[in-house]
Amino acid sequence: MADLSPRNSFPMFDASKLMKLSEMYPMDFNQADRDHLKRELDVYYVIMWRDEKFANLNGISDLARLMVETKKHISFRYVHRCLLGAIEREALASVKDETIMNRFQRMNYRRGQL
Repeated sequence: MADLSPRNSFPMFDASKLMKLSEMYPMDFNQADRDHLKRELDVYYVIMWRDEKFANLNGISDLARLMVETKKHISFRYVHRCLLGAIEREALASVKDETIMNRFQRMNYRRGQL
């Protein structure tokens, strides 16, 4: 996700990688959405590169937060949607499989009456 971060003047920006990311979320990005995303990415690069508020962010969650604070999530809604998918994956990566298995093992089976 460093591809989306404007930190240090977008050294890693690569629209093709971001388009591939959108393909990993077919329920969130249909073909029309991906077409919009492609157009947004071209404009996003220019706008964000010029905005000094975005120059020294510490991660993808900071980028998403600042986009909302500055209302850029409205102008770049498809880019913002890509960010949320990445944040989700980043958060899940920190959860150990063992923790998930223990949680499910501790859950009680409940059957409600209809």
